[in-house]
Amino acid sequence: MEIMTGHSKSVLTTGFEHMTRVRGKGIDPNLSTANNKSKFYRPDLDIQTLFNMLQTAQKLYEEEVPTFTKEDLDKFGVRSHNRAVQSQEKGWFKEEIIPIEGHAPGNVEEKMIIDRDMTPRKSTVEAVSKLRRISTPFFLEKNGGKEGYIEREGTDEGVITAGNSSPLNAGATAAVLMDAEEAKKKGILPMARIVSIGWAGVDPTVMGRGPVPATQKALDYAGLSANDIDYWEINEAFCIVALNCMDKFNIPEEKVNIMGGSTAIGHPLGSTMVRLTGTLARILKDKKAQYGIANACIGGGQGVATIIENLEI
Repeated sequence: MEIMTGHSKSVLTTGFEHMTRVRGKGIDPNLSTANNKSKFYRPDLDIQTLFNMLQTAQKLYEEEVPTFTKEDLDKFGVRSHNRAVQSQEKGWFKEEIIPIEGHAPGNVEEKMIIDRDMTPRKSTVEAVSKLRRISTPFFLEKNGGKEGYIEREGTDEGVITAGNSSPLNAGATAAVLMDAEEAKKKGILPMARIVSIGWAGVDPTVMGRGPVPATQKALDYAGLSANDIDYWEINEAFCIVALNCMDKFNIPEEKVNIMGGSTAIGHPLGSTMVRLTGTLARILKDKKAQYGIANACIGGGQGVATIIENLEI
């Protein structure tokens, strides 16, 4: 925005998150709103923006019945892990990772160099299918309530597990954005050109829908269609989010998260979008492709999508 409005010619953008230090349980959402005296505060609606993320994924899944099954989610999660492992073994991510010194798990005295994401692992659908279910069903009436849910799923438990969700990671990213004329003046060849950006607001209780309207806006701004996009980086906060976006735009799997996704690599909230866009820019160069979209859902009820172009095409 700084560059688009003419306020800056070059901008350094950074972001980080340490997800393992974020409390996941025992938080009373009412504590943060109890003393809110703003005339714009509406407790019956604002509390929805604090909706549990696991539950937003479960609700999206149930609202899309019968489009997806839990097995679909698990298969996509396994695909993400196995592709990320393959990419690591080939050294593909080394060009976008700066090694740092850390310590071995549980031993601060034992130093180690961290030069790769730690959570991708070889996986199978059989193993993932046995993981503990950690979401709670809504038993939507349109799907036959609790009886219909149990008949369809074979259980009264939710479908979201660690195998079809992003893990808790720490991560940081940085990127330099520059005006085209400024880059030319400095003799810098950009990794990619930002073509358009789309933002959208959605029901906070199904925030996983966010990438769909955001992507449509970005496409409209650019005068493109989904068929014009060569590769996609869809953030796998939960596998259902990526699968839903793929379904809505009829995107073939071979165009999506081809090096592995956030189910494997992780989703440190403040750093994910730069990672997605940077990875996508490198994919476009490797594949000699022109257009790519990176998109993500956002807790609280938003979606964002960025279209980039490989200038070497």
